[in-house]
Amino acid sequence: MSKELSPSKQLAAKTTLAALKVLKQNGGSMRAADVIAHIDSTETFDEWAKSRYEKTGYVRWQSILHFYTIGLIK
Repeated sequence: MSKELSPSKQLAAKTTLAALKVLKQNGGSMRAADVIAHIDSTETFDEWAKSRYEKTGYVRWQSILHFYTIGLIK
């Protein structure tokens, strides 16, 4: 029995995969800002993913990407 992922986890999977792909294409190392810019220009996001958190003002998909890649970066 498989459970459907929450929207946040689906977004995390999408952005993490996109980040790993762009890193692979560029020899495995890039500035975080460049990875984010590349993902922003190549991926399509719905309004929910592009919305900003009210409390922090951060863009949702970028915040989720940062959070879910902490372990990969370390």
